[in-house]
This record gives sequence, C-alpha cells and structure tokens, in this order.
Amino acid sequence: RHVLIRDAAYEALPKAVRADLHARFADWLDEHGHALVERDEIVGYHLEQAARYQAELGQPDPALAERAAARLATAGRRANDRLDGRAALPLLTRAVTLLRPLRLELALELEAASANEWDPRAAARAADAVADRADDAGDRSGAMLARATALSWRTHSGDVYATDEQEELCRAALAFEEERDDPRRLALLRRVPDIGSGFP
Repeated sequence: RHVLIRDAAYEALPKAVRADLHARFADWLDEHGHALVERDEIVGYHLEQAARYQAELGQPDPALAERAAARLATAGRRANDRLDGRAALPLLTRAVTLLRPLRLELALELEAASANEWDPRAAARAADAVADRADDAGDRSGAMLARATALSWRTHSGDVYATDEQEELCRAALAFEEERDDPRRLALLRRVPDIGSGFP
C-alpha cells in the first residue's frame, strides 16, 4: 500500500516539481552519500530524470543534461573496468542519449558501442552508426576511428578476415587524433587492433 500511495502521489506532481525534486535529491545525495558505492549511478539517474522532465516541459537544461551524462558515464566506465559490459552498456548508452542533442561525444559513443562485447555484430553496427554521425558532424578522423572499430568487431565476430584496411584507417586518423590530443580518443584508437585480435 505504501508503494502504491507513494507512486500515486508522485504521479500527481507537476513535471516541474518532479524535475526540481530529482535535482535537489541528487545534490543532497552528492553531499551526504559518500559511502554509497553506486553514488554516480544513483545521482546520474536523478539528474537524468530532472533533465528529461525539463526537456518534456520545453525548457531543456543543457548543463543539467551534461551533469547527468557525466555521472552515468563515470558509472558505466567503472562497470567496464570491472569487465561488466552488461552493466556498462545501459549506463553509457543513457549518457550518450543525454548528450546527443547537444553534441557528438565520439569517445563516449564508441565506449558505449564497444561495451556490447558479448555481441560483436551489434557492437560493429553501433560503431558504424557512430561513424555516420561523425561524418555528419564533420569529424573526419572520428569517422575513421569508428569505422576501424566496426571493422575490428567484424573481424572478432568472424564475419570478415583481418585486412590492412583497419590499420590504414588507424594510421590515417592518428595524426589528426594526436593533434586533437584527447586522451580517451587516443586510447580508443590504440585499442582498435586488440579488438580484432580477440581481446575486447
């Protein structure tokens, strides 16, 4: 009964009030929840809800969406670090979804694509989609990096044999990426051959 009453009370709240409560709880939890192992995930969830309600009200808050994405991405990367791709994938995907209306965050998009390591064909399709978005955004080296990643996942799945194309794409992207000097993108670029070798 208590859960039903709580849910009914929540549903009766205007979206603006819900957004405010989620954001305030996220701030409170950040201040008082240091002992929580899942703090990034929980704070990210409440910021995500606040950002979603603000967008539904026609008042999107980019700063709120950025904060939510940053916390969800941190939680997703932590899951990746402990080799838990099934936990990492939804967290990274939610972070990407929050940022996509604002900008292309190529490294995060590829991290989300590659978190699906138990299904290399799906990872390849996701990396191809990232390459298309990078092309649309005019990010030439990002598109090459994404295509090399997709090719590596196809090699890993056995759909194609290893070719020189992957190495050529990485070599062509390297100079641009070194100039960009984004450590996460450079790390992804250096990781591409390992995927194709069967070490995702």
